[in-house]
Amino acid sequence: MAEWTESDGMTMLAIFQFDQPADIKDGSWLMHSAEEDGAHEGSPWQKSRIDWNVGDVQHVKSLFKVAQHMLGVLLWPVASALRLYCGVNSENTSMPE
Repeated sequence: MAEWTESDGMTMLAIFQFDQPADIKDGSWLMHSAEEDGAHEGSPWQKSRIDWNVGDVQHVKSLFKVAQHMLGVLLWPVASALRLYCGVNSENTSMPE
């Protein structure tokens, strides 16, 4: 997974799947690109789109499962995500850490 911001302010998030990491051209990807809505009312996006490229149609299912899981993780309490994915006990650290 990779996230970045383009020079025009477009936010990009891509999820990749490779059956054989040595052969990148046969990999698959799912990408969400969006422009933030400054109003922050309703949808946080002013413009949004999803693009994908798959080497195997079964990869579509896997890529969307990963996206669904990541959305679920974003809904967890921050302390739970820090503990599971970072091994950090947030009760002993401040938020900036």
